[in-house]
Amino acid sequence: MEAIVSLLWGKNTEVLRHYSTRRRRLVLTLTGFAGSDAISARAIQDAGGSVQLLEMLLPDGRIEEIRSDAASRAHAVAHAVTTEQWPEFCGATACGVERVRGVLIDRLAERLLPELVLVEALEVARRTHAIELVVVNEDVTSLGKTAALWARAHSVPVVHLAHSEILGELYTVHREFHADAMLAFGPHGTEPYRDLGIEQQRLPVVGNPAWDRYDALIAQRAALRSEVYRQLGLSERAPLVLFGTTWAARLSAHDVPDLYERSVRAFLTAVRIVRAAGIDLNVVVKDRPANAGIGKPLLDRLAGEIGIDTDAYRYATNETEALIVASDVVVSVDSNLSIEAMIAQVPALNLWDERSWTLGPCFGAADGIVQTTGSDLAAAIAGVITNPGFRNAVLAGMNAQRHRYYAGGGAARRAAEALIGYARVPESAPSNGAPVYPWQLLSMEHGNDLHAGYIDQPRSELFHLFDHPPRCVLDVGCFTGATGQAIKQQYPGVRVLGIELNHAAAQVAAGRIDRVFERKIEELDFIAEGIQPGSIDTVVLADVLEHIYDPWNMMLQLRPWLTEDAQVVASIPNSRNLLLILDLVGGRWRYEPAGLLDVTHIRFFTKDEIVRFFSETGFEVVKMASAPDVRLNSVVGPTDAATDIDLGKMVLKGVSPEELAELKTLQFLVLARPNGRAAGPRMKI
Repeated sequence: MEAIVSLLWGKNTEVLRHYSTRRRRLVLTLTGFAGSDAISARAIQDAGGSVQLLEMLLPDGRIEEIRSDAASRAHAVAHAVTTEQWPEFCGATACGVERVRGVLIDRLAERLLPELVLVEALEVARRTHAIELVVVNEDVTSLGKTAALWARAHSVPVVHLAHSEILGELYTVHREFHADAMLAFGPHGTEPYRDLGIEQQRLPVVGNPAWDRYDALIAQRAALRSEVYRQLGLSERAPLVLFGTTWAARLSAHDVPDLYERSVRAFLTAVRIVRAAGIDLNVVVKDRPANAGIGKPLLDRLAGEIGIDTDAYRYATNETEALIVASDVVVSVDSNLSIEAMIAQVPALNLWDERSWTLGPCFGAADGIVQTTGSDLAAAIAGVITNPGFRNAVLAGMNAQRHRYYAGGGAARRAAEALIGYARVPESAPSNGAPVYPWQLLSMEHGNDLHAGYIDQPRSELFHLFDHPPRCVLDVGCFTGATGQAIKQQYPGVRVLGIELNHAAAQVAAGRIDRVFERKIEELDFIAEGIQPGSIDTVVLADVLEHIYDPWNMMLQLRPWLTEDAQVVASIPNSRNLLLILDLVGGRWRYEPAGLLDVTHIRFFTKDEIVRFFSETGFEVVKMASAPDVRLNSVVGPTDAATDIDLGKMVLKGVSPEELAELKTLQFLVLARPNGRAAGPRMKI
């Protein structure tokens, strides 16, 4: 299946929607990025695409193994920086011995884990999908850089969709450029990279998709302003001054550690001066959502020190665009908020700090944006509010230069078209014969293909279900034998038999486990193959039952060959998943190359039906665990009471905590054993 890897932020969901409209692709992403939540995933699916979380490609238990690996690597680094060669190295490189040591080892294992998980998931994705593009919002820090470097190493096109308009000089990590191209907001945003030597053709201007909302908001400015005033309880007689906070990225010695507090103090001081002059103001401080827990207490403390009542301003962490359009003045610190004010035709004041002198100026004298320091900020605010001539001159200057920063509406569509241009697989005729639609998989020959959507990783999460060490295992649908091989490693002396119809996979499995049968289990002559009745004590059914036309008959035929203490472990997709229900309510039941609606699934089970299935075929479920669907992590309810779940067109009433857990389950992990076994109680559902 053709796919793209996307580490775009949620604000760029529209780009993925437009891309999916043109190219029906699987979007591979990580939790926390666009497509990982139900709303953005739905937008992509409605456009014809599909979504798969990269970390879900790894088998359960693998992330914990990677965590151990990260800890081992961190321990090795911690040891290296305590050797006698370390001071010599620091001396040769002019680094502080203790300072650099602390930077290297501080939370290193924690910081390594997501990088290692991403790399391994990308490798799995590369084996199972034709990846035509990697797109990121950042290619120089953390996960974005890792994805970009991985793409370059595997000759996969990688594009950086800018997350902001670069205003000053590039410094430290920002002087790197790992993508094949960067899609810029406006011509001004390309200048620092061209100064770095990046060719203009690698810096196409498409605009900022997150700013596409402004045209509609500006068209309803009066109504929007009234609503903002109403929601925040502002005085209708007074103008609105909006301040956007900043932060210290700590990526350079140029950074001011207390910039957040210092800039807020400067703004509040200016507000006190303006009000003392008899000018009435509405004041809103717009903070970053990440600061929601600390911002308001800090703001209140600084206001008290400066002499401003805490009810004389409002604190907000969202709806940036609406606040800007509703404002009369926008104050920020070397920020893209000034550009957004320029788009919204609201006067912008840029508050300088120490970095502005060393890495700026961020705006030119002719840009119309008022440049101010803390000492003259009050005069600038008062001038824009009380002097119409000054205000009009500021707006005229901003309007004249807007084209340098803003490419106009429709940026999401232009960005998607640019990404399609960089993707390596031709749009109309995939060079590798990969299917465009999931149903085309059904008519393709997979008998000799190891890349048929399966992963060569052991299903070790099923081992926790064993209630006794296995002696003779039958792994139905063993693929390449990774699970059987892991069982043999963990339980020396065990015999593992496998059933696998894919010839290429069976050939690999034959080198890992004891025997592999390339035929359907219903067609297997156990006696002829030397398997005696009552000899198999463990059966593994990992994502198998949903693919079989008559799984009931299969279980009945299997029963005579099992021991009295036999254990059957299975993983089974949950058809009562909340996202499936939501799709069905919305009129959708869209098959996918993989996942809950894998196009090759022909049987569907809920938790209750799993218990019924085993009971009717001579087994009882004695243990059941849930693998959560991380896409539903944001759906929460009380732990001790029932709740209602509003699905828009339908409301689920009185959902108990246990039912909610079931609705948030991706698949169930089951241990069953033959009916009539004396030990152990029957499971209660």
